[in-house]
Amino acid sequence: MVFVSHLVECIKKDFSDSINNSIIDDLRVGVIYTGIKLCDGYGGMAATYLDSSKLHCNTLPSAGNLSGIKANELLEIADSRSMLQRGVGIATINAITQQIYATEVNAFDRSSLDILDLIDEGDKVTMVGHFAPLVPKILKKVSALYVAEKRGLDDSRLIAVDEESLRETISSSDVAIITASSLVNGTIDDFLDVIPQASKAVLLGPSCPLYPDPFFEKGFTAVMGTEITDADLMLDIVSQAGGTPQVLKTCGKKVSFVAKD
Repeated sequence: MVFVSHLVECIKKDFSDSINNSIIDDLRVGVIYTGIKLCDGYGGMAATYLDSSKLHCNTLPSAGNLSGIKANELLEIADSRSMLQRGVGIATINAITQQIYATEVNAFDRSSLDILDLIDEGDKVTMVGHFAPLVPKILKKVSALYVAEKRGLDDSRLIAVDEESLRETISSSDVAIITASSLVNGTIDDFLDVIPQASKAVLLGPSCPLYPDPFFEKGFTAVMGTEITDADLMLDIVSQAGGTPQVLKTCGKKVSFVAKD
């Protein structure tokens, strides 16, 4: 998890005061997402990945005693070998960056652009991760939509991409849409070096930190995450196996950052 380690170090360097003053109020590890709420009310999410071969009674050794600890203690497990622990660490990163986004209004340049605004007619688009709700809208504009999805695809409109072809497909794309869950499942390092070769590259999804600069430095064109507007409701949704649609409908809104030319 080379990039995630780099991300943690960047946050420590740029926002040390926020990290040092942040306390965990609540943590939920749900089936779809993991949620963190800080004592100041800000919340963050990240995908939950369960590696069944590595699950055991000490997967989270301090479970039951995590409320009240400093956020930087959970920040340190963002690059853990355990995917479940990485989810907790990335959710913590996201909660901290939500706080920074809300309180340091000049920290980053917000954008009004949506993912569809970055796609031109006739583009070749590659998705790493199957963003099913976006597919019909994207298909109206593109010449081809390639999708890499570990769970497989059941949609004849899409061109499935296997692991062996993914790097080449990304590098030759007009737009590459990368799931922010790749920060949690450990795959982002596999194709970071080909991201700059795509005409445009977007990191997308609720697992995405609201902290674009480290991603821009690696060649991403845009970073598009989710602002949590009600952390308590987000935790309830996470605990009840809810996903992105429920969050965006009730307690979250899309946030975009686009690199300047």
